[in-house]
Amino acid sequence: MEKREKLILNHIPVLTWNRLKMNYEEIPNPGKMTDLEFDKKFPAEVFYEKDTKRKIDVQTGVGADINSLLDASEISSHYFKVGKGEKLAEPIRLDFDIKEGKWASVVELEVEDGGEATLVMDYRSSGSGFSAIQTRLKADKEAKITLVQIQRIGDDLDFVNDLGGYLDEKSNIKVIKVILSGDNSYDGGRFVLEDRADLSTNIGYIVEKDHRLDMNYLVEHKGVFSLSEIDVEGVLRDTAYKMFRGTIDIQHGADQAKGNEHENVLMLDEGVINKSIPIILCAEENVEGNHGATMGRLDEDLMFYLLSRGISEEEIYELMAKVRILAIANQIEDSVAKDLVLNEIGGFDND
Repeated sequence: MEKREKLILNHIPVLTWNRLKMNYEEIPNPGKMTDLEFDKKFPAEVFYEKDTKRKIDVQTGVGADINSLLDASEISSHYFKVGKGEKLAEPIRLDFDIKEGKWASVVELEVEDGGEATLVMDYRSSGSGFSAIQTRLKADKEAKITLVQIQRIGDDLDFVNDLGGYLDEKSNIKVIKVILSGDNSYDGGRFVLEDRADLSTNIGYIVEKDHRLDMNYLVEHKGVFSLSEIDVEGVLRDTAYKMFRGTIDIQHGADQAKGNEHENVLMLDEGVINKSIPIILCAEENVEGNHGATMGRLDEDLMFYLLSRGISEEEIYELMAKVRILAIANQIEDSVAKDLVLNEIGGFDND
């Protein structure tokens, strides 16, 4: 890519007032990235290949500038494929331990007709710098993919988590993301849905200190009876900043498509900054699109009740933060991944 001082990330498809500074995020260009290797564990029936070429042609949520950066840096693709009708009994597990420096990876997963697979990606770090990981998903006809991503990186790492997915006829993709740490985090997803495809995206986050989380999700309904759900549960503390852009685009020909998005944000301190842009674009008549956001501080009656039971204010805040993450973690069927989340937030007895 042409060497530019700045990169544009998480650009929304329809612009709002420039003075609001919500249309996109701009960051310094980190320059050439280095291939990030990671631990891989997957069932024997999964095909795996490492190559400099991408196998899955999809657009991603963080945007074209990250693609250009990865291509210019000649970042390799780790391509996984599950064959027709193959239903994996165990997940594909990828463990990322990011060292100091500038690192990047591309992960691709294709599940052929009627197949089923779960991909678990665990992000950790032990140094400062900049890292970008791009994930590309392709669910062929009647295929099913479950993606679990757990972000528990250090406080001094800038991190891009870029995602794109294609859902063929009657396929299903379920995305579960838990974002627990990071300095400046840029998170995005873009999905294309064909006839009767079903997408659910579930995101839980805690942003604290002076950290920033910038998100952008776009769902393109191209097929009839396609269905999408975006559910976001978040907690903001201290002087944290969060931006969420969520777009449901119901395109011409997507008759009787349904798209829903909802964000629920708990703001624990006066100094936090919370911004959201929910967008619904519609080019069909017989469709349904809904969006909503709930944001605020703890209910005074609830606080009074819990305080009267001998629970301190600090303990109440900690409990409520864990509850938000637990709501997302409980959707993780893989016990190993779920325990990672519970251990990271200090444990939680949910029996």
